[in-house]
Amino acid sequence: MLLSPFLNVNNQEEEIEELFCKMKETAKYPGLKSICQQDNLIEEFCRGLIHKIGTEGEQRRKDKDNIRTKVRAVARLLVCLNEKTNQSISLEQYIKPSTFMLIVNIVQDMGLHSPNLAFTLDHYIKQICQLKKSVALQIQDGEKRKEAEDFDLLYQAHWNSYVSAVSLRRQKL
Repeated sequence: MLLSPFLNVNNQEEEIEELFCKMKETAKYPGLKSICQQDNLIEEFCRGLIHKIGTEGEQRRKDKDNIRTKVRAVARLLVCLNEKTNQSISLEQYIKPSTFMLIVNIVQDMGLHSPNLAFTLDHYIKQICQLKKSVALQIQDGEKRKEAEDFDLLYQAHWNSYVSAVSLRRQKL
């Protein structure tokens, strides 16, 4: 009984690995699986989603497919960010005030092809910002916490007018 919380953590790690391994590669976005496996913030995002759906007995048939779709969308965002900056850095390094407008521009571009993707990324970016703040608090990294808080402030002040309202307008047209 005392070991059950620790066994659950190992099971969750196995579930995350299994989820990533079953992720399909596409010609348009090759390598998303490895990006997800290597990025700590995407993995933390996935961990929260897995925890939300509960145990195997509580899950619906499509729950894990839905998680893969969400994680793939975030990985696509990271790919676009890395392509735009000609770098190969983690998502955590983009969640800071100096790259806020870059993320806005990338999500706007992604929203040109799919306004729904811009809406969903809206929620995921908010969650990822909160996750960065949470992880920074746990490891007592004041600099990363401050970056996430400042990014969140910019997000609250500008995201709706730059991304959400524009995507909604496009969707109506």
